[in-house]
Amino acid sequence: SESLQAQKDYTPCQHPGECSYETCICVRERGVCEKWCFCAKTCKARYEGCSCRKNNCNSKQCKCVARGRECDPDLCKSCHCDVHQHNTPDDEIPKTVSLCKNVNLLYSNKQKLEIAQSRVC
Repeated sequence: SESLQAQKDYTPCQHPGECSYETCICVRERGVCEKWCFCAKTCKARYEGCSCRKNNCNSKQCKCVARGRECDPDLCKSCHCDVHQHNTPDDEIPKTVSLCKNVNLLYSNKQKLEIAQSRVC
């Protein structure tokens, strides 16, 4: 799985012509070009993001989740990952809440963790 393999430093592709396995480091190393690559915006290898409906980015049916990626507000328009709201000041851990369930790192959302004596042993 891509998410379990060691990731190399990202280098955007910058070559003449279309992206293919023979010409493009992105296609060879990751299978897709990224939004920061210098290839044409119409590149067939460019990662397009997901096309999930809101609240559906929580299973491997989502292209981003399946590839071990968070949804990207620049690419994933239908899942509403760019729509967010801040919780009220009464919240113990203020966080940004998105309609998309696959953007916790993007909005620095952290889970509350409680450490206590085990009741099992």
